[in-house]
Amino acid sequence: GQAVAAGGSAGASPPLEVKAYQTAMEESWVWRELREVRNVHPAFHWGLLPGLAYSGLTLTLTGGREPWTLPGPAVPDHLTTGRPADHPRIAYPRPDGVLTFDVLTNLARSGVSHEGDQPGHLRLRDEVLAEWPAGRSLAEHGGPEARFCPARVYEYHEEAEPAAAA
Repeated sequence: GQAVAAGGSAGASPPLEVKAYQTAMEESWVWRELREVRNVHPAFHWGLLPGLAYSGLTLTLTGGREPWTLPGPAVPDHLTTGRPADHPRIAYPRPDGVLTFDVLTNLARSGVSHEGDQPGHLRLRDEVLAEWPAGRSLAEHGGPEARFCPARVYEYHEEAEPAAAA
C-alpha cells in the first residue's frame, strides 16, 4: 500500500520527517558552501571551455551568489547508464608501486580503521530487493555499483548472502 511505498509498513503510522536536520543543514557553513558552487556542475553541460569560463567568472565576481540556479541535466543520470556491450572495456595497467598501488596498499595508507574481514556494511533491504529483479544490474549494466568505491565495498559473489535489513 501507500504506507509501504512511503517507507513505512502496512498498518504502521507514517514515517517521521526529520525537520531539525534540514533546518540545521540550511543554517550551517556546509549549506553556504554548497549554495555558492551549485551552478558549477550544470555549467559544464555547455562544454569544457564554457563551463570553465562561467564557473571561474561567477565564483570570482559574485562568489557564487548569483540570483539564479542553472537547471540540471534534462535526462536523469540513471537513464544514461549504458550497457557494457556498448562500451570498450578499459584495460588498466597493473600498479607500478611508485605512482599507482594495489587496493590493499591504498586502503592501508588511507587510515581505514576496521578489520579486514569485517562483513559488508552496505546491504539492500528485502523490500528493495523485491522490487528490483535479482541480477538485473549485473546482467544489464555489468554491476556498476561494484566500481563505485575504490575500496571495493560493493561486491558481487557467486552465492549471494541473504540480504540483511539496513
